[in-house]
Amino acid sequence: MNQSTNVTSHDDHTVQSTLDQLNAFLPDHLIRLYPAQRTITLLDKHTLTIIAQQKLTGNEWATFIAILAAYPYYASHEALFAVVTGLSLEQSRQELRKAQAKGSAHYKNTFKPVSRTITGVRRKLGTAAPMLHIRLMRECGYVLMVDA
Repeated sequence: MNQSTNVTSHDDHTVQSTLDQLNAFLPDHLIRLYPAQRTITLLDKHTLTIIAQQKLTGNEWATFIAILAAYPYYASHEALFAVVTGLSLEQSRQELRKAQAKGSAHYKNTFKPVSRTITGVRRKLGTAAPMLHIRLMRECGYVLMVDA
């Protein structure tokens, strides 16, 4: 198995530290991230055998890493929109404000790429790391939750 390497363009130390914290909560499992393959792997902590593995798309990976980097806090809608669209955080804020000013339906349509990406990440986490959950915090963003 390949060694896990630097995780993302986010602060790698922060993401690795968060992953270490999550793994400390899990009595029988280890979660490993393989960024070159955009893969999440769940291992048996005692035998180091693979239990489950999922490959994420580019947007799913970037979104998951942004949410992981924010743990235990939330990743804002603006930050996730920026990740998925490639806009700067300020441009993302402006786009979402404009969409919000045009009404709820327009905002939902504008934010749809993020919503679809979150759906994909949730589905794949359900297989690869069922103890991890991404929850919506209304009006704020998304947060990673852990079942220990």
